Amino acid sequence: MRVPFVICTGAVFMSALLAGSLSLTAQSPESKCKIPKPLCLEPKQQKIFVQFVIQSNTSETALATEDLLHLVSKRVRPKHFVEISQLSGTNTVRVLYSATATKRTIQDMHWQIDSNPNTAELDLTPSAESALVDGIQRFRDRVKSLPSGQELHFYLVTEGTSNPDILSKLHAITSSIASEDLSQTHIYVIGVSEHRLEFSSAFNPIENNVYFASTIDSEWMPLVRKF
Repeated sequence: MRVPFVICTGAVFMSALLAGSLSLTAQSPESKCKIPKPLCLEPKQQKIFVQFVIQSNTSETALATEDLLHLVSKRVRPKHFVEISQLSGTNTVRVLYSATATKRTIQDMHWQIDSNPNTAELDLTPSAESALVDGIQRFRDRVKSLPSGQELHFYLVTEGTSNPDILSKLHAITSSIASEDLSQTHIYVIGVSEHRLEFSSAFNPIENNVYFASTIDSEWMPLVRKF
């Protein structure tokens, strides 16, 4: 006569176990993830996030951007989640691409970034110094939204600035992420030459994670091979 009781007890136990499992799932970090789904994975399965913010105000940075896209297109693999943004105007960050990348999609970015596709070379896209603040802010937002310890490679192409007001705002942004886990965060600033000393001061709070290079090929190209 106890058999029904045993069966019932087993059913109740299984129901409770299932409910507990669902409860744990609902509380897991993955279920709260606010970033692209491919990045909401266990650490060993997570994709490498590679983020680019491009400011091509000069012929040197425009040429470096063109070569950069070519090199990146040869390096991307399915494990890479790529985001490419361009600074334009006063305070505009145009997100041109944000997804798992292929060689072809990166090559096509040339036409997205080029302000005049009718010319063979990549033309300039003027933007104000203040746009840099929004560009770095986008990087900060990524650091804040990614899982702790997520591998992130951030490339900023710019000639930099020596404007004290802009540098102060950039310093405030980098200070706001200095306490984050940046052990897998790598920042590469490409194109800064004339204002390198002043511009680098904006990154002092996270200086151990930052690499600077001019538009000289031998300086910046090795940095693209880091991801």
